[in-house]
Amino acid sequence: MSICSLNNATQRHTGMICAMKIDSLNALTAIFEARFASEKIKKLGDLEPPQKLLGINEAVTRIVRAKEQGETVTIVGDYDADGVIAAAILGEVLELCGVNFRVLLPDRFTDGYGISAALIERIDTPLVITVDNGISAFEAAARAKARGIDLIITDHHTCADALPDAFAVINPKQPRCAFASKELCGAGVAWYLAAALNNAFGAGCDMKALLALVGVATVADCVPLLDANRVFVKSGLAQLNRLTAPFAVVLRNECGTDGVISYEYIAFRVAPRINAAGRMASAAIAYDFLRAETVGKAHELFARLGALSAERKAIENEIVDAAKAMIEAEDELAMNADALVVCGNGWHEGVIGIAAARLSELYDKIAVVISTDGAHAKGSARLGYRGFGGGEGDLYALLARC
Repeated sequence: MSICSLNNATQRHTGMICAMKIDSLNALTAIFEARFASEKIKKLGDLEPPQKLLGINEAVTRIVRAKEQGETVTIVGDYDADGVIAAAILGEVLELCGVNFRVLLPDRFTDGYGISAALIERIDTPLVITVDNGISAFEAAARAKARGIDLIITDHHTCADALPDAFAVINPKQPRCAFASKELCGAGVAWYLAAALNNAFGAGCDMKALLALVGVATVADCVPLLDANRVFVKSGLAQLNRLTAPFAVVLRNECGTDGVISYEYIAFRVAPRINAAGRMASAAIAYDFLRAETVGKAHELFARLGALSAERKAIENEIVDAAKAMIEAEDELAMNADALVVCGNGWHEGVIGIAAARLSELYDKIAVVISTDGAHAKGSARLGYRGFGGGEGDLYALLARC
């Protein structure tokens, strides 16, 4: 697609905004007020109670029993910002509740995404809790049951018609769940479980302070800023700008001369650094940063995350440039296609997802980026603005049909 066509496509998506006449701050305020007028959740007091999440009562009861019996709990997170932050939230509350726990963050390159049967084989605790993953882990759930391990799944991704055979499943998108805020990120779901545990144990944890982490994850995971999510971000920013936790102090120190953390700072500087850990090295670096006990340690880890992010960006640019050359060599075919699929030998597996996002945004199409290594290939896909065939798209449904 030519630059001219790209500009026209951009104008199509922004034309409504450009055509609107806004001649005063009051007019702009009125537009925003109208935009959110129908929402029922506008402040912290409007948030739904944790008990509205299907499966949360069963999960809390099992975790209480784990403490009573002196069991250790394994938290299985994910290697992206949402999964790492969700693990940090649940870990902090379990610690305050006096529950023994360990955290297992899968390695992108050796373990793949989320909990798996192979990971279950490495776990020797009687209770496992997933955060930001597990809703499609049928094989892992079956293996856990066979080994006598109780599996609690907390997730926010799209559910299949059937659910894994787990001890409990907490996901606002699962059938029969009456929870109204369906678009929580994984950390948001983990925060609700943490809040329910805090109530059950009477641990006195400052759940409002933990919204600082939920806010970062909500921005990083690009979930719709509606209902609970908008409250999480607004309240999370306020907490980030007042907390004395080492990670928050470092973020304020690094965010500029005014020392005030903004949405843009999280989106363009913080989230990429947290994500870079799992893409380039180990997600444990980001987890350790979020739970650092001293400002000095947090500074050290944040600098390391910055170096990984810079490395990731350089590799990403190389992949995107190579992919653009392939696409532009097939200009007419690419322009008429609903999806663009590019493949490269040895492309960095930790970066192909963000490269797909760049291409999807650039060409306004579904973009699939595949890395090959001998007989094996791994790919990542993203939707364009228009989705599939000019309408709303669902990658999960499209892939399920294949």
